[in-house]
Amino acid sequence: MNHELTLENEKYAQPSAQAKDNCQRPARVFLYDTMETIGMRYGPTFRIMTELFAGPSASYGMITTLDSALHLLFPSISGEDQSLNEAVVPFSFDRIFVSAKISTVPRTRLHGYSTAQRTSYDTWKSSITISEDLSEPMIIMEAGQDARASCFTQTWHKDVDLLEPLQIKDLVYKRILKSQDDESVLDRLEFVCLVYIYRCLAWFESEEGKAHVPQDGFGKLCVEWVRNAVKEFPPLPSTESQVMSEMESSRASIVLSKSGDVTVQMVDRTGENLSRIFTREVEPLQVMTEGDLFYDFYRGAFGTSSNTNVAEYVGLVADKSPGVKILEIGAGTGGTTYHVLERLRNADGTSKAAKKIRFGLKGSLPKNEHMIGVIGSYSYVSGAGVTRLPKVEVADTIGCGYDWAASEIYFTLNGELLTYHSTITEAD
Repeated sequence: MNHELTLENEKYAQPSAQAKDNCQRPARVFLYDTMETIGMRYGPTFRIMTELFAGPSASYGMITTLDSALHLLFPSISGEDQSLNEAVVPFSFDRIFVSAKISTVPRTRLHGYSTAQRTSYDTWKSSITISEDLSEPMIIMEAGQDARASCFTQTWHKDVDLLEPLQIKDLVYKRILKSQDDESVLDRLEFVCLVYIYRCLAWFESEEGKAHVPQDGFGKLCVEWVRNAVKEFPPLPSTESQVMSEMESSRASIVLSKSGDVTVQMVDRTGENLSRIFTREVEPLQVMTEGDLFYDFYRGAFGTSSNTNVAEYVGLVADKSPGVKILEIGAGTGGTTYHVLERLRNADGTSKAAKKIRFGLKGSLPKNEHMIGVIGSYSYVSGAGVTRLPKVEVADTIGCGYDWAASEIYFTLNGELLTYHSTITEAD
């Protein structure tokens, strides 16, 4: 038995020594820098071959961890010119041997060599041997089958769990497409808004309007804020004809901007209906969601970047953990939902989200149905009279908007039971 082991060791010792002599061309730079250009990127922590040399269909090097033994393959399959234009990966070995004598002492120097023989245009047959002193092999990997990695692509994603809040903020901002619109039209848009605000405040002073001035809740706070805010702006022109002339001039400039066009349309629609809103003849969302304007507004209007910011953050979470479960509280009109679903859409039309639950008053569910269908489970709870909602399942991400959809919601985030409680009354 000992004689057989001696012969076995000699069988591998001689090729190891020959590989060290024959492989004289430095290949470490090739391995890590060149491989990065074909999608096989190794970060600084994983560039763990301390020495690497290439020869004819062979390579020799010093490895620091056992998994880096596979790094020996690339120089040996790269040919005389040491070039690869696409990724190659090992997918099987006929035999793997690991000696019980392999060292467990840190910083032990391990010698490795690899040989490769091309068997077809896109496949190779390879072997790897690792030893401590070029005599007795510690690891043997024989008849490895290597092939071009033609069935997948490698995509690197940031790990959101390892980022600080400011880093996340910077990353999200960099990934959001910046508006190409001329924001100088904001001054013009501001004038249009002021006209409607002044008209509404004047209506509150009329006999009809006095009875509808909000006396409590959010409505009261809103009116008080508006009355104070308009003091910071110059007064409107003295005559109605001058006001209308400047309004038309402002609109003509605003519509030249894509974002400005959809924004001023929403301003006009809301402004023209302010008195009807305060008399409760119509609901604000009823005015805003008529037709498709509301959905266009949330996709491109000025001041709606928060929707795409939220979507990008949820996307970062889903990139790391496909099959993410999302709970959206106060979903309201669903303006953010569209962007989230779009960000989670895969190239083949499937979604990175396994489940999405929305709680809100009203929503854009019909407008998002074409994207909802690819999610494993989608639930929507709606109704102004809802005061308690049932416990829902575990959620990976939670988005909170306006909180009048329910007074109390129970949910679980990463295994921890949480309670969401609102003291906002329905009247608010």
